[in-house]
Amino acid sequence: MLWFKNYVLWNTKGIVLRLKPFYGKSIPFKEIKDLQFENSVVTISRKNGIDYNFDLTGIDERDTTKLIWIIKKYSFQ
Repeated sequence: MLWFKNYVLWNTKGIVLRLKPFYGKSIPFKEIKDLQFENSVVTISRKNGIDYNFDLTGIDERDTTKLIWIIKKYSFQ
């Protein structure tokens, strides 16, 4: 994981996103309140009021679609 610039890890409990910055963000699916995708930026809002913005510029469209599908599948059940 240290050698890759971008990666996504997930299981049924949560997701770890590392997209361009050095440190990734770990987000439990049960804490996700809202998901928005505009202008190549994914915004994930948590129930505690914290928002995370991930810039997907340069990421393949198929990978972006799969990321959004994973978050929606496990967060909004």
